[in-house]
Amino acid sequence: MAGKILLTGGAGFIGSHVAKELLSRGFNVVAVDSLSDYYSVELKELRIAQLDNHKNFIFEKVDISDMTQVENLFRNHNFVGVIHLAAQAGVRLPLEQSGRYIESNIVGFYHILRKAIEVNIQNFLYASSSSVYGDLSPLPYTESSILLSPKSFYGATKLNNEQTANILGSGSPISTRGLRFFTVYGEWGRPDMAYFRLMAAALGKHKFQIFGDGSIERDFTYIDDVTQTTIDLYENMSNSNQKTNDIVNIGGQRTLSMNFLIELVQEITGTRINVSREQSNRNDTQKTVADKTYLQSLIGKRTFTPLEEGIKNFHLWMTKPEVIVQVEKWIKSSI
Repeated sequence: MAGKILLTGGAGFIGSHVAKELLSRGFNVVAVDSLSDYYSVELKELRIAQLDNHKNFIFEKVDISDMTQVENLFRNHNFVGVIHLAAQAGVRLPLEQSGRYIESNIVGFYHILRKAIEVNIQNFLYASSSSVYGDLSPLPYTESSILLSPKSFYGATKLNNEQTANILGSGSPISTRGLRFFTVYGEWGRPDMAYFRLMAAALGKHKFQIFGDGSIERDFTYIDDVTQTTIDLYENMSNSNQKTNDIVNIGGQRTLSMNFLIELVQEITGTRINVSREQSNRNDTQKTVADKTYLQSLIGKRTFTPLEEGIKNFHLWMTKPEVIVQVEKWIKSSI
């Protein structure tokens, strides 16, 4: 397939999986990442190492909050499309660290979108989050909801991304599409996330701390479903004869509680986990569930991987000898 796709956040959890799937579909990929120390840089480098030998893959270390680096990136490559996944993740950064959200999620996002418009790239697909909904939107969450009230600074920056893409994209020939991801989990995941730490605790590699009583519910979405759906939505946008400026949920429309996840991990591993229960976090939404009606109108009916199957796959990955020896170190690296 001619032309290069710019993939930002290429060393990240979702980004590295998207890169692999893009390559399998014949795309040429230029992946960039700042390799920030929010969690283990070594883990990010291991993700990239799996792709380094592919003839259609290039990795470059780029800080997208630095406009000079972004200018050089676009000057050195002729991109035909952008999949923008780079962001400061997580909802619990302390106040003294919160500037990371501004630098990556707002400034960095603006830099990439602005250059895409300036060089007339046709399609700009980017990551948003279910965090934009908050607790006010009716369930299940629909993309048309106007009751968006993020409970975290992270969620607020993602809502800013959507508004920026809508305003700047509407005033240019570029097509934009934001993807609201719902609690993505799976192999090569982020060690700051609850499911990762929970499995590590079951395997004796970490203690598990939960905020609240475990009743919060999430629409857990397996990484393979996210990866394939993301690229299908990019291809749908690329093949359309009409300009696009929309938002799409990526979630399975099935909610399960953290207590259910704890029981599931215990069942799969055959262990009892010593769970430390702490006061609930004010940044946590009580329940998330995606309405996938619009998603399926674009790319057809989707059956998402059940949590029971996805967590079994994750367990198999984490128990690999080369992985399990690193798990505790990766978790301790998280801010």
